[in-house]
Amino acid sequence: MDEHKDFNDFRDLREKVKNPVLYLGENIRVQVKGSTMMIAIDLDQDCGPSKTGKSRVIGTTRGTAKIPNTQGVELVVNCWREARKRGE
Repeated sequence: MDEHKDFNDFRDLREKVKNPVLYLGENIRVQVKGSTMMIAIDLDQDCGPSKTGKSRVIGTTRGTAKIPNTQGVELVVNCWREARKRGE
């Protein structure tokens, strides 16, 4: 049995609080570690049709999203795929 398990769990929690995962808009996850920002988008998601209906939105920040604790960094992400035509 690991006598330091509780301490290790606390260290993991502290790291998560220090570098939280941010959920922005629809299906966009962002995490900042040091000077690196990681962006995750689940490509299996479908957030619905675009305004024109020509594409299907996979993920979007819905405009500009400010990233906290990054000296003013802002992010805009739009991820989409072409809409399938009827019968495809």
